[in-house]
Amino acid sequence: MSDASASILPRKIGNRAPNRAKSGFSPDMLRVFCDRAGDALGVVLDTRTRITLESVGLEPLSDVLPEEGSEICGALADLNGIKGAVTVLPDKAALFHLVDIMLGGDALEDEPILERPPSSLNDRFFEIVVDALIKALASACETTIGPGSCLYDGRIKVVHDGAELITAPADSDLLAVELSMTFGVSERRGKFSMLVPLTTIDAISGAGPGGVAQPAFESGPWFDHMKTSVSLMELETLALLHSERMSLAALSRLDVGSVITLNREAVSTVQIALENGGDIIASGELGVSSGRRVICLDDAPNESFLAPLRKLVESDD
Repeated sequence: MSDASASILPRKIGNRAPNRAKSGFSPDMLRVFCDRAGDALGVVLDTRTRITLESVGLEPLSDVLPEEGSEICGALADLNGIKGAVTVLPDKAALFHLVDIMLGGDALEDEPILERPPSSLNDRFFEIVVDALIKALASACETTIGPGSCLYDGRIKVVHDGAELITAPADSDLLAVELSMTFGVSERRGKFSMLVPLTTIDAISGAGPGGVAQPAFESGPWFDHMKTSVSLMELETLALLHSERMSLAALSRLDVGSVITLNREAVSTVQIALENGGDIIASGELGVSSGRRVICLDDAPNESFLAPLRKLVESDD
């Protein structure tokens, strides 16, 4: 999603304060979408399918799209009369497993990922899968926003060139939702990216009964909603004191009372990272303040991680 994965805002939606804002594509709506999408693909593939939200955030379109001329397999789906309103991009693993299972592959067994050249059969299978995903999205909108809030007419275009994915100005922002998928008892794994320009989100948000679509600017209702949601969100952080490499032989000899020798500088520097994302937020030293153990930062925090959050939480526009 840009050259730094840390630019994606919340790494994990969960364990946060209740969402009090009312708008389309809220965190609650995305949770419902994941459940509906997993059920829909389970029916299509005739096997157990689980979809979870990997990450969600704002990204400029130019940072998210593959390079022009690069070979991809993507799909553009129309919603609420907006052509190419939602872009769906699978990684190679997801695409291979989807097509392999639909061709009769055994979902009880994992299979090595093979490169397949684009074909009309693969495109048709992928189109069926995307149709199930978009229907799940429309259903989630109906549940969380209201009847008629998301109208899907079944129009999907499968493309193989990154240049064909440009559905909005390159400098416009969009919602980038990354989904983690597992298929079958063997839990074959893959990822999907769902890209939705803010213009589409505002149209969907205002499409319910009595709703009025609003401009997709940073002073618009959806931006205010995301600002509120992100400011209330809790992220699990981890202060890493030290990591130690040990041989299997040394591990096998460990017992109650065993002593592991550390070098003198082992805990002099503490790194603060996201528990579920691995992004390093800051580093510092252990200390004591008012009788409490603290970490004193010895350098400026990771600006590439914090800047997108500040854009939402601190902006008054």
